[in-house]
Amino acid sequence: MITIKNINGKPENIPEGKFYAVTNDNENYYYFETKAEHEEYKNSLPVVLELNWKGLKTSLFYSTLFQRAVLEYETINHTIFSALTTTLSDGVNGNAKEQTVLSLINKLNMTFSEAEKAELNGYFETNNFTIRL
Repeated sequence: MITIKNINGKPENIPEGKFYAVTNDNENYYYFETKAEHEEYKNSLPVVLELNWKGLKTSLFYSTLFQRAVLEYETINHTIFSALTTTLSDGVNGNAKEQTVLSLINKLNMTFSEAEKAELNGYFETNNFTIRL
């Protein structure tokens, strides 16, 4: 593999010869001379799992958090609860960030037991979210 610096979206220079594949990231261009070399590179890249917003939304709607929020409706911040449900729906449509979910949960004015935290963190993990309470 030959590594060439990425300068404004273009290789700093182009090596001579024939190459099996070329790829790039924000820092470098990578020229692969063989298929095996290219496969080794691809296999070394981290796997990025897609966030399962629909799964998280469904899990949270049936969770202790939402059950308590309904029971304690007079003490929670209604605007924040509404924003949380809207954010979950927006996430299903691809228009939300996972950090927003955590921020809104933290602003609900609810105290969570360790079991409730574990339950919610389990939902985050199961649905490929990196956020945790």
